[in-house]
Amino acid sequence: MENTFKESDLLFEFNDQWLIKKYDDHPFFRAFSGHGYKGVDFIGLKGENELVLMEVKNYQVRIPEESILITLNNPQRISDAFIKKIEDSLSGINAISRYYKKKWWYNLAQTLYSFFSNKYFHKQAAGFWPRVQYLNNSLEHKVWILLWMETETEYENFSAKEIKKTIQTIEQSIQDYFQGEDAIVKVVNMQSNPFSNSLIVKPIDSSPSS
Repeated sequence: MENTFKESDLLFEFNDQWLIKKYDDHPFFRAFSGHGYKGVDFIGLKGENELVLMEVKNYQVRIPEESILITLNNPQRISDAFIKKIEDSLSGINAISRYYKKKWWYNLAQTLYSFFSNKYFHKQAAGFWPRVQYLNNSLEHKVWILLWMETETEYENFSAKEIKKTIQTIEQSIQDYFQGEDAIVKVVNMQSNPFSNSLIVKPIDSSPSS
């Protein structure tokens, strides 16, 4: 399916309200990454007026628990890495948008696509990236900055209380960093999915085999 993606052993199924780019697999990002830039997993348009930047981390026991606990015991490192990916992704959005807007055919394409729905235009790369940039710079539309972070309920040497504290610390850190931005900044997971009416997320092992 066009709007179904695998990331970190999770399956993300976005419904037709969404236009989604798997940004860290995108050709533009691969060019940027060669210069040390980082990128989020997903950049998406939900409807006409919502922009979503989402990074996925899955700390369920699919790798050695010792490695997971080393990571979870350093919430500031998780926050800093996430912030770096958001900042670099926003820089990438601006660069890609400028690239398309400089094309001689850009205004012509806008005129031609005006005969179709906005969603049809935004589905094209030349429409998607300028729209993403516009929404990020607009104070009248909703921007989501999300760290999608799955964990176990508890680990052998890391209690549920400690996990909750770690997640709260990470969320507070990234909210503090982006407090000047007009954005909704959250750490979420399958239980707290803010788009439960339009996005299904599940472990890949639970999905039907093809």
